Amino acid sequence: MSILTDAEIQEIILSTAQKEQQLNPNNIYAYIEEKGLKADKALVYDVFHRLVLKGWLRPTDPYRQWHRLTVYGRAAITDEIELSFLDPRRYIARIKEAIPNMDNITINYLRESVEAFTHELMLSATVALGAASERAILELVDSYCNFKNDPSVTQRFEKACSIKEKYELLKEQFKTDNLRRTLPQMLDSKGIATSDLDRHFIGFETIVDNLFHIYRINRNDAGHPIGVEMDKNSLRCNIAAFRRYAETIFALKYALDNAG
Repeated sequence: MSILTDAEIQEIILSTAQKEQQLNPNNIYAYIEEKGLKADKALVYDVFHRLVLKGWLRPTDPYRQWHRLTVYGRAAITDEIELSFLDPRRYIARIKEAIPNMDNITINYLRESVEAFTHELMLSATVALGAASERAILELVDSYCNFKNDPSVTQRFEKACSIKEKYELLKEQFKTDNLRRTLPQMLDSKGIATSDLDRHFIGFETIVDNLFHIYRINRNDAGHPIGVEMDKNSLRCNIAAFRRYAETIFALKYALDNAG
């Protein structure tokens, strides 16, 4: 019999907290044993304590032996985005399922960002999220250069020193080539479905454009020695928004990879 993971223990604690007025690590562990499951007792205590520190549970007696869901915890249980941050592995699994062509380097940076956020390491989470954003853009740049198959175009991108310059050049090239109109035609001629492609071009001009600059500026603020720390709620929103950001980038990458 396999030992319960952090995420599985968290799920048991939260589901029990929804049903019971009070709970503590001892009765959670007893419940796990009654169900014939196997868990590390110390890990049960650690996961329970982590939920207390995050404000999901609060003590109900002066000796802090019994706990119950906080108002925040009860509301957050209904929020799929919030719950995903309790289990970074599940969060990443959902991202990979939604975006199968996302490269491993972008995924690894995103995973580290979520893990750091989970452990209240806001500076690290912000820097890693910025790196994930930039890697995703570089993946799109590479696909565009391969699509063009023109050494002069590749040279222009190589001469662009900063990620911001490469990104601005990519936007310029998309407009110059009128890819929003021509790329669907090229894919249609190959029998490749393009029904969502226009939505992703719109997303690139709006969502990606806004978030790219947000991620870059925050990464710079956090990564420089001045150590500007992001507000936790703002950072949570930025991490949650990365899925939509990446869906657009990698959908366009897929289109370029298959149109050439």
